[in-house]
Amino acid sequence: MHIRAFRPSDAFALTRLTGSTPAVSRPERSVWVAEEGDRLVGTASLIVSPGPDRPVFRVASLFVLPERQGRGIGRALIRTLEGAARQRGAESLLVPAGFPSSQGTDTDSGTYILMGKPL
Repeated sequence: MHIRAFRPSDAFALTRLTGSTPAVSRPERSVWVAEEGDRLVGTASLIVSPGPDRPVFRVASLFVLPERQGRGIGRALIRTLEGAARQRGAESLLVPAGFPSSQGTDTDSGTYILMGKPL
């Protein structure tokens, strides 16, 4: 498994992977993909927005194919987002609680702030 930055040529495969058109044309959004061989198996994105004192870094999306879950792909994608946020000066990373699961449920009840260790 390999994590890399999204390329425009990934748009069709990413749409097939997630079922929606990727919103990657905005400068405040960074998108990464996980691939195995020539197949995309996961994706994650980071949004940076202005905050009162400093930029706010937030995980905007995280998706791994259901049949590939439980193999560390999501963890690797989140670590990639952490590294990207750290390179841009982040001190914390907001993570929406309750991402939709592979069973189609969404228990979003707020936002966790990834803390307890320096990014």
